[in-house]
Amino acid sequence: MEEGNVGDSFYLRDYEIEFLAAHPNATHDEVIEAVRPKVRSGFYSGTQLVSKNLQWWEFFRRNLAAETRRQKANIANLTHFPTPDGKSRIPAHDEIVKACSEQEAAARLNRLARWLECQIVEHGDCRDINPSLAATSLMKETLQELLPGLAIPGEVSLTLC
Repeated sequence: MEEGNVGDSFYLRDYEIEFLAAHPNATHDEVIEAVRPKVRSGFYSGTQLVSKNLQWWEFFRRNLAAETRRQKANIANLTHFPTPDGKSRIPAHDEIVKACSEQEAAARLNRLARWLECQIVEHGDCRDINPSLAATSLMKETLQELLPGLAIPGEVSLTLC
């Protein structure tokens, strides 16, 4: 990490794991003492931390914060998308899986888009997002990526229909 930047929980975790890998019998206090200088990024006071970072923070807030928040909200909204059943059987490598038609796949993805839209409206953050557009765009991208595989027998290993 560059000096002048503030670490986050990911850096902290990495520093702790790195130290514990080299010192597996270390106590909690030993881990804290070993990691503390790295987590503080060399800063010895809050005043120094602010003076070294204020210019960047002001730039970020003026120019990047709003777009960053919108992107993160969009990602968080789209995580309402259902995941496959982890217990369902995965087809064998040489098993031929019948692919559905393009029309069947489009209909299924349209149903998923409407379901996702409802999830975003009910559980998401709709301040800067059009739930219908976000859900439809995701499903449209998914369909575009699936279309080439639908034309090749045995290439699609997930069930859309």
